[in-house]
Amino acid sequence: MRMNIAEVAELFGVSRPTITAWTNDGMPAREIGSKGKPWVYETADVLPWWAENKHRHKRPAVTAGDPLAGDGEESIEQAERRKMVAQADKAELDLAKAAKLLVPIADVASVVAEENARVRARLLGIPNAVRMKVRSFFGGDRKLEEDVVGGVEAEILDAMTEIRDPSEMAEASVEGEG
Repeated sequence: MRMNIAEVAELFGVSRPTITAWTNDGMPAREIGSKGKPWVYETADVLPWWAENKHRHKRPAVTAGDPLAGDGEESIEQAERRKMVAQADKAELDLAKAAKLLVPIADVASVVAEENARVRARLLGIPNAVRMKVRSFFGGDRKLEEDVVGGVEAEILDAMTEIRDPSEMAEASVEGEG
């Protein structure tokens, strides 16, 4: 994800001058800024650089005897990196939503439900439309008419079992994740 100096500063929780100093210290920039032209950074470039160089810019690393070391499962540096990656991911999602590249699942489910309702109504109307044609074809033989129309109706109802409600699909996908 591309960001300007202010966004990078917000990502790392530091000031803009700190980002300028880091850039002067070797943090990669995709596009060099100038008067009227912003600096452009790529998260895929700056996160690894920060992870490798933060010891020069932050407090010393936690050691085994340090009370902040915890139980040894995750260092402060690892937690900070994880937090920054999560913040970058969130920023990317926010940008994608703003650019309308992502749509909330509820909106999609609503559209699918409306389309499914329209398809179901249309399918259920087919037997009545067929009934009039079948009646004239079989010369008024009601038994034959009902057999044919009943068969068409049964096929339609069977096919409709494959048109699932979006809420059923969402429940199925949640169950599949568990």
